[in-house]
Amino acid sequence: MAAKVTVGPSEEAISLEEAQFHVKADADPDNDTILKRAIVTARQRAEHELGRPLLPQTCEKRFESFERRMYLWEDVTKIVSIEYVDDAGADASLGPMDFYLSGASTARILASLPAAREVTITFECGAFESDTVPESVIEWMLLQVGAISENRSSVDSVQTYELPGRFTDGLLDRYRFLSV
Repeated sequence: MAAKVTVGPSEEAISLEEAQFHVKADADPDNDTILKRAIVTARQRAEHELGRPLLPQTCEKRFESFERRMYLWEDVTKIVSIEYVDDAGADASLGPMDFYLSGASTARILASLPAAREVTITFECGAFESDTVPESVIEWMLLQVGAISENRSSVDSVQTYELPGRFTDGLLDRYRFLSV
C-alpha cells in the first residue's frame, strides 16, 4: 500500500504569482483557483514520477502485520508513531525505544514483534524545503501547470503540440529515486 498524506505541505515550491507569470495570466479569482489546484497537482505528479516526497509533509502507511523492516517512503525525517491492533482487538502502540528509522526510508523494529492485525506508521518526510526544490524540478512542474491551464479538458477539437517527452521528463532525472 502507498503512503497516504495526512498533513500536506504548508507551502508549495511554486507561488501563485510564479504560476500566473508562467501562464501569462492576470490575477483573477476563478483562474487563481484553477492555478492553485494545478500547482498542487504538478507537485503530486512530480512526487509520483520521482518516487519521493518533495516537500515536508506527514504521512501514514498501513500494514497487515509487523515485519522487522517496514518500508515507508523515501526521505523520511522522523517516525512519529507506530500503532497497531493486537490479536485481542485492542489498540496498542510501540514505544520510541522499540523502533528506529533506517536509511531515511525504513522503520526497523527492535522489540519482539507483537501479533497484530493492523499496523499504522505515522511519519514525517520530504526531500526539500519549498525554497530549495531544484530549478529543473520547478521548471518541470511549471510545464505541467501550463499544460493544465491551457488544456482544461481531456478532449479538445484544437490541435495541440507536446514538448518532446524525453526533454520534459529529463528535467526530473537527477532527482529520481531508483530502488534496487
